Amino acid sequence: MPFVFWDNCFDAASPNILLSKQKEGNLFNVFMNKRIFFVVSVVLLSFGAVAQIEKGRILADGSLGISFQNYKSVYDGSTTSEQKTTSFSLSPQAGYFITDAIVVGAGLSLGASSTKYDDDDKYNGTSIFFTPFVRYYFPQRLFGQFEIGVGSSKDKWTYVNDDDEEYKYKSFFWSLGVGYAYFLNDNVAIEPIVSYNATTYTDRDDTKEKDKYGTIMLRVGFSIYLDFKK
Repeated sequence: MPFVFWDNCFDAASPNILLSKQKEGNLFNVFMNKRIFFVVSVVLLSFGAVAQIEKGRILADGSLGISFQNYKSVYDGSTTSEQKTTSFSLSPQAGYFITDAIVVGAGLSLGASSTKYDDDDKYNGTSIFFTPFVRYYFPQRLFGQFEIGVGSSKDKWTYVNDDDEEYKYKSFFWSLGVGYAYFLNDNVAIEPIVSYNATTYTDRDDTKEKDKYGTIMLRVGFSIYLDFKK
């Protein structure tokens, strides 16, 4: 939103504006103009917030994430171990409104993670999922979504003083969530979703070995609703 950027620029310049009474007057004018711009922007967005969720439209959305984590184990004031982890994820998807309330579609979920330990050992993990989904819209732009994912994962450990290890998994998950579509205009929406995800990793070399995880997740997506009939 442009007024957010304006706020940041204005705040950075404010110490110079307060140097004189005349500049205080200028500050007041800029302050009022900024507030008027904010109100007008919100009103314009509100007028465009009645979106058309209807049969025949295309839904395109996705999320991009990156995280950095530092971990230290401390005993009696001294660090005993340390590690740094970087994670990346990309999840594009698209769907089609088969009715005015139901969307069916599919997407991809890509993930990568890297960890470096203080003894120079390393871990690298990658995953890819194919993710069909179905979404149902309730009144007031609330929706429920069910999704499954089928794919594969790989973990690789690189040791300085030992042989490297690599594990490959068949991966499956299902997810059930509820969200809200906040429309900025007729085509663009911000969508927070709360979901429960259940994931199972099966070792490809020993199918009796399985790792299972249950996760409650909050995520925010950015969606575009397209209408090619117009």
